Amino acid sequence: MPENRDTAFVTVVEPNAALEPQVLLMAESLRRWGGRLSNAPVLCFSPRFRPPLHRSTLKGFERLNITYKHKNLNHPYSWYSFTNKATAMVAARNACDAKNLIWLDADVLVLDEPEEFLKDDAEFAACLTRGDLATTGPSHPCDEYWKAVCDLYGLDIDELPWVMAQGKQVRYCIQAGVFRMCRESAIVDHYLGNLEKLMNSHLVASNSIFYNETVALTVAPFTSKATWSELPRSHNFVVSSSMGDGEIAGIETARVLHYHDAMFPPHWNVLRSIFHRFRPDRLEWLKQKGAILPSSGLPFQRLTRRFLHLVRQRKKNQFLGTCRSIDTRPR
Repeated sequence: MPENRDTAFVTVVEPNAALEPQVLLMAESLRRWGGRLSNAPVLCFSPRFRPPLHRSTLKGFERLNITYKHKNLNHPYSWYSFTNKATAMVAARNACDAKNLIWLDADVLVLDEPEEFLKDDAEFAACLTRGDLATTGPSHPCDEYWKAVCDLYGLDIDELPWVMAQGKQVRYCIQAGVFRMCRESAIVDHYLGNLEKLMNSHLVASNSIFYNETVALTVAPFTSKATWSELPRSHNFVVSSSMGDGEIAGIETARVLHYHDAMFPPHWNVLRSIFHRFRPDRLEWLKQKGAILPSSGLPFQRLTRRFLHLVRQRKKNQFLGTCRSIDTRPR
């Protein structure tokens, strides 16, 4: 199948025990099941300091035709791991000439051709969510936070439109694990710029920075005045170890499965049984791959990872000590 040069996939990798095998598995699923996109370029970045990757990972990159780039960008917020995503998208914009850049979290599997990535001319596309941070209106615990966010970016909260997400009306809010950007759109720079502005403001939700990157990306179509569209749930079908029947309904049509922790050994049999029931067409391949077994690495790699984790955790705690927190917990 000829290589699709209009689209490039982007992700990041670090030697953090699980991420290396996850990236390889994600890329292998794309190469096997991605249809017209199966041979599209895959760009993998390591934008901050890290110990060396395993040799087996580098060999896997060669086998799967993954372009790997490591450059320590020394970003002031590199201690916040999700900064990697925004810096990687800027790096990808400068490293290729594809029309569209598609971000894939490492913990996804491509199960069928993600055809919606090929259909839309909007500058940005992602799945909408009614999840933990979406607001349903003034009485919702998250509404005050979103008003503060909009004030920060010079937006009126009414610029975030009402949308239907998983059967519920909420203000526009996305699931940031899979998305598509037009490479030449201003939204690429706004994604990183919005994140930096949010971090600089020290505004957080419930004393946590976990969602800062998602918030920065959610408002990026509006700060950049970019066009946007909604990806169907099939292109970022989210499951987890605690999945119930409601969460897996529709999995038979999933094209991009976002499995979170469901492929780790404690939950592997549950996921395998779900594939047996709903995706028998991909069951044998999944069984051949098996559960993801995080690698401990060589002693110096473990020590370096541990040291970096402690340093970054310390910076995170110091940062949170200076933040203005808005409580978004259900009341």
